[in-house]
Amino acid sequence: MNCATRWFSRFRFGVTLAAAAVFLLAFEVMAQTPEQVEIAKKVVSCKNMKFRAFWEIGSRDPNGGDWEKTASAMEEAGYNALLIRMCSAGDAYYPSKIVPHVCQSDRVKDCLAACKRHNIKMHVWLVCYNASEGAPASYLNQLRSEGRMQKTVDGRQVDWLCPSDPRNVKHHCDLITEMLKMYPDIAGIHLDFIRYDGSQYCYCDGCRQRFGAQHGEVKNWPADVRSGGPRWKEYNDWRKEQIRNLVVAAGKATHKAKRRCKFSVAVWVGIWVDGIAQDWFPWMKDGLVDFACPMNYTNSVDEFKKWNQFQLDHCGRKIPIYPGIAEYKNDLTGTLRQMEACVDQGFDGYVIFKMSPNSMNNILPVVKKGLEESKSSGHGHKSGKKASSKRKTKKSKRSRD
Repeated sequence: MNCATRWFSRFRFGVTLAAAAVFLLAFEVMAQTPEQVEIAKKVVSCKNMKFRAFWEIGSRDPNGGDWEKTASAMEEAGYNALLIRMCSAGDAYYPSKIVPHVCQSDRVKDCLAACKRHNIKMHVWLVCYNASEGAPASYLNQLRSEGRMQKTVDGRQVDWLCPSDPRNVKHHCDLITEMLKMYPDIAGIHLDFIRYDGSQYCYCDGCRQRFGAQHGEVKNWPADVRSGGPRWKEYNDWRKEQIRNLVVAAGKATHKAKRRCKFSVAVWVGIWVDGIAQDWFPWMKDGLVDFACPMNYTNSVDEFKKWNQFQLDHCGRKIPIYPGIAEYKNDLTGTLRQMEACVDQGFDGYVIFKMSPNSMNNILPVVKKGLEESKSSGHGHKSGKKASSKRKTKKSKRSRD
């Protein structure tokens, strides 16, 4: 065994041990400290904190699909919204007629019923474009045969739907319409993966044809329009338009099916826009969504605050921003400190990724304890400081029902 091989083996062993430690920590019930309870008390006492939510993957409920237990624990801790992954471009956890139903039960129906009993607003989290996570092989083969998948710059096909294909835009809108007709009590539609997977996508024949029709033929394809090529900026702006087109169409489909339904997006921080073509700041300025949840995933409170302020500086407060907090990257105090940062910076809410054993065993209990102490002390709700925003904003014309 040479030195490089020995080093890699030790590195892999160390990574495995670290991953195992994090996994075990997630299931450990940790003792609450007075400091943690005080932070939780401060957060739950803020009257501006109107949206208190978790993301959850519908197939990975920490209580084994016992939505009653999950919703009850959330209600006791003062949470009022659940953004739950129930559908993607290639699979559904309900009896869909558009994509394959990949489980034995109707998880949307069961979870929605439990959420209603415990005053939790359920938003269906729809994974866009990416069909690689749960779609059956037969359905993937169908999509491939129809020429609806993306291709990399070197011609390799991947299991993501091409954003520029009109059939795929309609596909997502049809899913939204179907869900809202089947389950009219759904509080919101929440889009995720509304992006490309990187600058190397998409260079399929359909993209070549559609881009050429709008901007002129590309004689040296894909070299001229790839990252670093002479027409890259032009092509990348066009890629951004394709992602925006879905946001526009999906928002219209949501509000057409149910006017009072909230339409929201999960987005990246906003710093790395070009590669994924997710230029979401203009979506906010143009009122295309009802709220956005940037995934500000970090174990640094200072970095979390920096990203929060960066987003406020670019978007203002015309449309609510609910920062996303990664519980899996933080210990309990770190998660609470980021919740506290949302209060200090004047946000109206936050979302924790994700509902997990750690969330059930540690986050919810300490927030519940803070809520109980807040009520017993009679402090009531206190207003958090509104964070500064460099841009003045006007009130949104869209009704905030």
